[in-house]
Amino acid sequence: METPHKKPQTLSILVFVSPVLIVIAGVYTQSRSPQINQSLTCNLEKNNCVFGEESIDLSIVFRQKPVIEEELFVEISHESEQKISRAWIEGINMYMGKIPVMFDDPIMKQQDTVNGNGELGVFFLGSCTESKMQWVLYVETTQKNTELPKRYSVFFDTQI
Repeated sequence: METPHKKPQTLSILVFVSPVLIVIAGVYTQSRSPQINQSLTCNLEKNNCVFGEESIDLSIVFRQKPVIEEELFVEISHESEQKISRAWIEGINMYMGKIPVMFDDPIMKQQDTVNGNGELGVFFLGSCTESKMQWVLYVETTQKNTELPKRYSVFFDTQI
Protein backbone atom coordinates (compact mmCIF):
# COMPACT_ATOMS: atom_id res chain seq x y z
CA MET A 1 0.00 0.00 0.00
CA GLU A 2 1.26 3.48 -0.94
CA THR A 3 2.04 5.95 1.82
CA PRO A 4 0.45 9.40 1.67
CA HIS A 5 3.86 11.12 2.15
CA LYS A 6 5.27 9.91 -1.16
CA LYS A 7 3.40 12.45 -3.38
CA PRO A 8 4.43 15.54 -1.37
CA GLN A 9 8.09 14.36 -1.46
CA THR A 10 8.00 14.02 -5.23
CA LEU A 11 6.36 17.40 -5.57
CA SER A 12 8.93 19.10 -3.34
CA ILE A 13 11.80 17.55 -5.31
CA LEU A 14 10.21 18.73 -8.55
CA VAL A 15 9.71 22.25 -7.16
CA PHE A 16 13.39 22.40 -6.14
CA VAL A 17 14.90 20.83 -9.28
CA SER A 18 12.89 22.81 -11.87
CA PRO A 19 14.31 26.28 -11.04
CA VAL A 20 17.84 24.84 -10.90
CA LEU A 21 17.43 23.36 -14.39
CA ILE A 22 16.01 26.64 -15.71
CA VAL A 23 19.00 28.59 -14.34
CA ILE A 24 21.46 26.11 -15.85
CA ALA A 25 19.68 26.32 -19.23
CA GLY A 26 19.77 30.14 -19.08
CA VAL A 27 23.49 30.26 -18.29
CA TYR A 28 24.22 27.78 -21.08
CA THR A 29 22.18 29.78 -23.60
CA GLN A 30 23.86 33.05 -22.58
CA SER A 31 27.34 31.54 -22.95
CA ARG A 32 26.47 30.25 -26.45
CA SER A 33 25.14 33.59 -27.78
CA PRO A 34 27.56 35.57 -29.99
CA GLN A 35 29.88 37.88 -28.11
CA ILE A 36 30.23 41.49 -29.24
CA ASN A 37 33.76 42.18 -30.42
CA GLN A 38 33.91 45.89 -29.74
CA SER A 39 31.55 48.62 -28.58
CA LEU A 40 31.98 52.09 -30.03
CA THR A 41 29.95 55.07 -28.87
CA CYS A 42 29.16 58.54 -30.16
CA ASN A 43 26.94 61.39 -29.00
CA LEU A 44 24.89 62.70 -31.91
CA GLU A 45 26.05 66.16 -32.97
CA LYS A 46 24.72 68.01 -36.02
CA ASN A 47 22.70 64.90 -36.94
CA ASN A 48 25.71 62.68 -37.65
CA CYS A 49 28.33 60.44 -36.07
CA VAL A 50 31.48 59.16 -37.73
CA PHE A 51 33.40 56.18 -36.36
CA GLY A 52 37.02 55.64 -37.35
CA GLU A 53 40.16 57.72 -37.27
CA GLU A 54 42.24 57.25 -40.39
CA SER A 55 39.47 55.86 -42.56
CA ILE A 56 35.74 55.97 -42.04
CA ASP A 57 34.69 52.71 -40.47
CA LEU A 58 31.02 53.66 -40.15
CA SER A 59 29.06 56.88 -40.65
CA ILE A 60 25.57 57.47 -39.27
CA VAL A 61 23.59 60.45 -40.55
CA PHE A 62 20.06 61.30 -39.47
CA ARG A 63 18.30 62.88 -42.45
CA GLN A 64 16.38 65.18 -40.09
CA LYS A 65 16.59 66.10 -36.44
CA PRO A 66 15.16 63.19 -34.42
CA VAL A 67 11.65 64.00 -33.19
CA ILE A 68 8.89 61.87 -31.71
CA GLU A 69 5.86 60.54 -33.54
CA GLU A 70 7.25 61.11 -37.05
CA GLU A 71 8.81 58.80 -39.61
CA LEU A 72 12.60 59.24 -39.38
CA PHE A 73 15.35 58.22 -41.77
CA VAL A 74 18.94 57.31 -40.92
CA GLU A 75 21.70 56.76 -43.44
CA ILE A 76 24.33 54.25 -42.38
CA SER A 77 27.44 54.14 -44.58
CA HIS A 78 30.14 51.54 -43.98
CA GLU A 79 33.25 49.96 -45.45
CA SER A 80 32.65 47.52 -48.27
CA GLU A 81 33.90 44.63 -46.10
CA GLN A 82 31.16 45.26 -43.54
CA LYS A 83 27.51 44.36 -43.57
CA ILE A 84 24.83 45.54 -41.17
CA SER A 85 23.39 42.57 -39.33
CA ARG A 86 20.81 44.52 -37.30
CA ALA A 87 19.96 47.95 -35.90
CA TRP A 88 17.55 49.06 -33.20
CA ILE A 89 16.79 51.92 -30.80
CA GLU A 90 16.16 51.75 -27.06
CA GLY A 91 15.08 54.39 -24.57
CA ILE A 92 17.58 55.27 -21.83
CA ASN A 93 15.49 57.22 -19.31
CA MET A 94 12.24 55.40 -20.08
CA TYR A 95 11.30 51.89 -21.17
CA MET A 96 10.12 51.80 -24.77
CA GLY A 97 11.27 48.30 -25.72
CA LYS A 98 13.42 47.70 -28.80
CA ILE A 99 12.41 49.87 -31.74
CA PRO A 100 13.62 48.24 -34.97
CA VAL A 101 15.35 50.18 -37.71
CA MET A 102 13.96 48.80 -40.95
CA PHE A 103 15.98 48.86 -44.16
CA ASP A 104 14.63 49.17 -47.70
CA ASP A 105 15.48 46.87 -50.57
CA PRO A 106 19.17 46.78 -51.72
CA ILE A 107 18.64 48.94 -54.82
CA MET A 108 17.13 51.76 -52.75
CA LYS A 109 19.88 51.38 -50.16
CA GLN A 110 22.63 52.21 -52.62
CA GLN A 111 20.77 54.95 -54.51
CA ASP A 112 19.70 56.83 -51.38
CA THR A 113 23.06 56.95 -49.61
CA VAL A 114 25.98 59.26 -50.23
CA ASN A 115 28.41 56.35 -50.30
CA GLY A 116 27.60 53.23 -52.34
CA ASN A 117 28.25 51.04 -49.27
CA GLY A 118 25.34 52.30 -47.28
CA GLU A 119 21.85 51.56 -46.19
CA LEU A 120 18.87 53.77 -45.56
CA GLY A 121 16.90 52.86 -42.46
CA VAL A 122 13.52 54.05 -41.28
CA PHE A 123 12.09 54.09 -37.76
CA PHE A 124 9.43 55.74 -35.65
CA LEU A 125 9.96 57.04 -32.09
CA GLY A 126 7.02 56.97 -29.72
CA SER A 127 6.43 59.44 -26.91
CA CYS A 128 6.00 59.09 -23.18
CA THR A 129 5.52 61.37 -20.17
CA GLU A 130 9.18 62.46 -20.04
CA SER A 131 9.75 65.95 -21.45
CA LYS A 132 13.31 65.06 -22.54
CA MET A 133 13.63 61.52 -23.86
CA GLN A 134 17.09 59.99 -24.17
CA TRP A 135 17.74 57.30 -26.76
CA VAL A 136 20.50 55.05 -28.03
CA LEU A 137 20.72 53.69 -31.59
CA TYR A 138 22.59 50.38 -31.79
CA VAL A 139 24.05 49.27 -35.11
CA GLU A 140 25.62 45.84 -35.23
CA THR A 141 27.88 44.97 -38.15
CA THR A 142 29.93 41.96 -39.15
CA GLN A 143 32.99 41.78 -41.34
CA LYS A 144 32.48 39.66 -44.46
CA ASN A 145 35.49 37.49 -43.56
CA THR A 146 34.42 36.88 -39.95
CA GLU A 147 31.12 36.53 -38.16
CA LEU A 148 32.28 38.34 -34.99
CA PRO A 149 29.96 41.35 -34.61
CA LYS A 150 30.96 44.92 -33.83
CA ARG A 151 28.39 47.13 -32.09
CA TYR A 152 28.18 50.89 -32.55
CA SER A 153 26.10 53.07 -30.20
CA VAL A 154 24.78 56.54 -30.98
CA PHE A 155 23.23 58.54 -28.12
CA PHE A 156 20.66 61.25 -28.86
CA ASP A 157 17.61 62.87 -27.29
CA THR A 158 14.23 64.28 -28.22
CA GLN A 159 12.07 66.94 -26.58
CA ILE A 160 8.31 67.19 -26.27
